[in-house]
Amino acid sequence: MRRLLIALVALVATMWLAGCQTQVGVRVNQITDGSGEVTVSLLLDREAAELGGNLRESLRTADLVSAGWSVTGPVNRPPGGFVEYAVSKPFRNAGEAQLILSELTGEDGPFSGLTIDRTRSPLRVVSSIQGEIDLSAGYDAFGDEVIARQFQNDSKIGPSVSDIKARYGKGLDELVPLHIEVMLADTPIQRFDLVAGQRTPLDVRVVRWNRLILFPMGAALIGLVGLLISFRRR
Repeated sequence: MRRLLIALVALVATMWLAGCQTQVGVRVNQITDGSGEVTVSLLLDREAAELGGNLRESLRTADLVSAGWSVTGPVNRPPGGFVEYAVSKPFRNAGEAQLILSELTGEDGPFSGLTIDRTRSPLRVVSSIQGEIDLSAGYDAFGDEVIARQFQNDSKIGPSVSDIKARYGKGLDELVPLHIEVMLADTPIQRFDLVAGQRTPLDVRVVRWNRLILFPMGAALIGLVGLLISFRRR
């Protein structure tokens, strides 16, 4: 799963799309009832889309579909003339969302330090995603030893860092920037750009108060205070 969702996407983009604008993004969208969707997208400019050809065939998306992911694209995303390919998988609760994140990079991968949680009490519901994304090992963190053996070098994603820079004059993180977007309980999207060689902390927490309980409690409290004041005056 990690090769198909991240490393292979980045590898294909690097090999085919030098000089073009590309982005890889991950989005976690959890609505107020705790369900939602995790999406991984590849955004290409027009030149990149033409050079890349039919990525749905190249990425062998049948494997993703059999694992419960939905595949969309190519979809035009104006303005800017971009084309998007995306794979997404729904979840019913925070526990399922956590499992899907582990599918992206493995149990010990860069996203393994994230915790998705949702706690509910009579007064409030707290939704959160906290932890850090660890790219201290660079984009190699998305690869594995199988790819390294296939390319016969020390890179776990295919071409070595030196080969990529020699060919394109840029590193993989510049050619294919990566980001994650978080949207909890229908609040605005928060975006975090991920930097190769660094750890990126995430701390998004949304509290929704139960107005059906709080408003009557507030009214009762105000009435009680008023009653106490009247007794004191008497």
